[in-house]
Amino acid sequence: MQTKVFYTIMLAFAGGILLRSFFIISVPITLLGLVIGGGLLALWLRVRPVRSAPKLLIILLVLLAVSIGMLRFAVAEQALLDTVWHEAEGETVTLTGLVVREPEVRAKNMLVTLRVDDTRVLVSVDRNTLIAYGDVVSVTGKLKAPEPFATDLGREFDYAGYLAARGVTHTISFATLEVIEQATTCLLYT
Repeated sequence: MQTKVFYTIMLAFAGGILLRSFFIISVPITLLGLVIGGGLLALWLRVRPVRSAPKLLIILLVLLAVSIGMLRFAVAEQALLDTVWHEAEGETVTLTGLVVREPEVRAKNMLVTLRVDDTRVLVSVDRNTLIAYGDVVSVTGKLKAPEPFATDLGREFDYAGYLAARGVTHTISFATLEVIEQATTCLLYT
């Protein structure tokens, strides 16, 4: 009996990995499954009736194993994406992404926030570029991680932390930009 339960749990774990590899299931949904499964398991262990239901215990363990498998895949995928982005720093890259904030027109340039995969990139382009919120664009330029800089008062400004609060992990300055698909409706992307 214990061997069957062990193999069932291992198959559920592998099934969670397989499920997450085919479908985009967000980490909060996965964590919700983990919390629900863990909470029900803790409740079951605390209130166990005289004639406990082993099938219910196995179902709860399977739910936990599937959630842990999906979470494991999400963590591995994020680590891979982080590695790819880190290795591309300092290189000229071409990225295709969605404009997820209204472009900010400045005196000398325009700042455009793109979502590429699950990463946000702040792109600096010519201020006369015709671009709108919701456009799908292709940008080419040198990818950089934001670095701190000294202000006019001589203090160091944590630019990486400032951008991280907006979800931005990288920048591209003086990029060339091409609109691939214009926004047709008002999009609600964050």
